Amino acid sequence: MRLTDVEGRERSIYVISDLLREDLDRIPEVRQYTVTPGGMSGSMSGSATVNIKVFGYDMDVTNAIANDLKEKMRGMKGVRDVKLSRDDLRPEYNVVFDRDRLSYYGMNSATASQAVKNRIDGLVASKYREDGDEYDIVVRYGEPFRTSVGDVENITLYNAQGRPVKLKEVGRVQEEYAAPMIERENRQRVISVQSTLGAGVALGDVVAEVEKLISEYHTPDGVDLEVGGTVEDQGDAFGDLGVLFILIVILVYIVMATQFESLLFPFIIMFTIPFAFTGVFLALWMTSTPLSLIALIGAIMLVGIVTKNGIVMVDYMNLLVERGSGVFDAVIAGGKSRLRPVLMTSFTTILGMLPLAIGTGAGSETWQPMGIAVIGGLTCSTLLTLFIIPALYSVFVNRSQRKEKEKLARLSAEHQASVH
Repeated sequence: MRLTDVEGRERSIYVISDLLREDLDRIPEVRQYTVTPGGMSGSMSGSATVNIKVFGYDMDVTNAIANDLKEKMRGMKGVRDVKLSRDDLRPEYNVVFDRDRLSYYGMNSATASQAVKNRIDGLVASKYREDGDEYDIVVRYGEPFRTSVGDVENITLYNAQGRPVKLKEVGRVQEEYAAPMIERENRQRVISVQSTLGAGVALGDVVAEVEKLISEYHTPDGVDLEVGGTVEDQGDAFGDLGVLFILIVILVYIVMATQFESLLFPFIIMFTIPFAFTGVFLALWMTSTPLSLIALIGAIMLVGIVTKNGIVMVDYMNLLVERGSGVFDAVIAGGKSRLRPVLMTSFTTILGMLPLAIGTGAGSETWQPMGIAVIGGLTCSTLLTLFIIPALYSVFVNRSQRKEKEKLARLSAEHQASVH
């Protein structure tokens, strides 16, 4: 269903989805349904999902456990559309051959099973060609002769000598129930209890409740339970972003060390990064925005954005020191002179991200956390950079100059001693 624009309605897609679920629950003929807000599920858009994966080889046991967990999850607040990843078992006929009887008649299970398949599904005997088109000629039993167990048992097979043998003489047909498909993960059979979250429900709260259910649930030997869904995808994505963050920090440090021709000044500038992340978390907390993949992408963007303020200040302070100014004088003069460029560069980025953070228009909620994260991190880092960078610069540069003077004094004393 495609709804009207968000400006033209008072209810969100999540509220409308809950109302649709209430209507569908009143229809007894509907056995199973799924209402997915946003058109797709996942961490980028749509509803988040929480799944319980049931690993085990015995399908009867895992099906029973999955159905029990499904009923328990339906009782949780904020959980919607609880269902199993595997459809119900369906009946099928299974032909079990007697190998001794097959051997007695000079047959084997491969040829016999292929013959049964050809009688039921059909065999392409030839092609019919007309006006350049080809049509398969399929030969098989007529529908009245392949609908019951008795029909299958009376299928005629032929051995190598051409002797006819009825199927019931070399095997039996039994009715069984089997799954339409068997899912596997890490080479283990698995069935998932799938669910989506309602409007305004925190993923972490539901995951904590599901993990508590799993920890208290007694499972037989050979059956394991795991939490899956959006939280699993987020864990993988957060891990990749962590590696990406480390690489970005290393690359930024290498570039600054090359430009400054020093390992100390990039280290001073990199101190602004932790304050940026502090601002990100504060902004998300103040706006009640959950930590998501989009918010973390915005936080990683700050690694390159916040360091530019430190670069502007440190570069000018180095210039003043090279011209003969004292460290404290250079710090004070650099802070005064570089205040306007620092504020200008920060305000341009903050104001540019403001429309994204306000989140007006359809689909804005997807990218809104990125704007909030960038604004919060840049604001906090800018304010603290004006105090932290000068303080660290004066401490480290004074220490390095003092060590350099001590080294020169020691070399001078050694030279004088050697002359005498």
